[in-house]
Amino acid sequence: MKDIKFLEIERLDVSEWRHSKKALRLKLMGLDDGASLSMLCGIIAGRKAGPIITVVAGQHGDEWNGTYICHQLYNKIEPQDIKRGTLVIVPIANPWAFLERDRVSSIDVVDMNRSYSLAESRKPTEYIAELLFKKIYSQSDYLLDIHTGGSGEYLPNIGITGQGRVELATKLNTGYVVVAQKEFGSLIYACERASIPALSVEIGRRLSVDYKSCDKFLDNGLLNLLKSLEMYPGTEDTNPEQKLFTTKTLVTSPGSGFFHSQVDLGQVVNEGELLGTVEPIFTSKLEKIIAPAQGSVLYLRREEKVSVSDTLMHIAYQNS
Repeated sequence: MKDIKFLEIERLDVSEWRHSKKALRLKLMGLDDGASLSMLCGIIAGRKAGPIITVVAGQHGDEWNGTYICHQLYNKIEPQDIKRGTLVIVPIANPWAFLERDRVSSIDVVDMNRSYSLAESRKPTEYIAELLFKKIYSQSDYLLDIHTGGSGEYLPNIGITGQGRVELATKLNTGYVVVAQKEFGSLIYACERASIPALSVEIGRRLSVDYKSCDKFLDNGLLNLLKSLEMYPGTEDTNPEQKLFTTKTLVTSPGSGFFHSQVDLGQVVNEGELLGTVEPIFTSKLEKIIAPAQGSVLYLRREEKVSVSDTLMHIAYQNS
């Protein structure tokens, strides 16, 4: 920890950095007892000016895949590897929630990824979101926001707000790109409103790290994006055979009980196909779950105990 420099976030100016690599602990706010809240941030800058790319993870404290990817990215790249531009790495955007291993912090129970573009920011999480957007995110030329599923697991995929971002999204080589309306208050929504190209990444499930998927995303995806922007040495290698989904349907539980899936993550299903069953407690009759449309299983619930209307799957498809 002695190699990590403390810095007031108000003094941070990423555009000034050249040919350097530094782990910073940014002071975000002072607390009533005299202590302060800080956040880890990595900056890797090349010799020449160029795009500023920010990689964000840990907005939700129980989503660890993105934090691991940020950790590996910082360890893998040195200043001499950056041909031009700057890489900004934010592994834990919500330190309080991360310490509690929960989606939100018990300090204010506010979802950080619904806290941007608000007219007023009164609660600590809202204040931090506004501060990070002002000092880091809004200064970026590109932004990647990495997330993880909750009670279910995501097939690695890239979320975009419009088809104008498809080409950029395919550089990450997950094989799946989803055009989805991002919620007001989300970081992606706020970035796109500020004309900052932004991509949302979903990998795996909460409270776990899928090392294999994370390493693959870093080596085949994130580094490939940097190559395509002429920031990182090597030849871009983007897979031309990737699926674009313009519609996503949520399949919910018809009752309470135990969920038994009969499909796998990534499987293509047909409309009317049996996806699984829900087994009510003390009842022998199973409630069937039927596919509402033909498409791919993008998200699959991994928690077996379910209640009425719990999300069981996301079926994604190309809307004709």
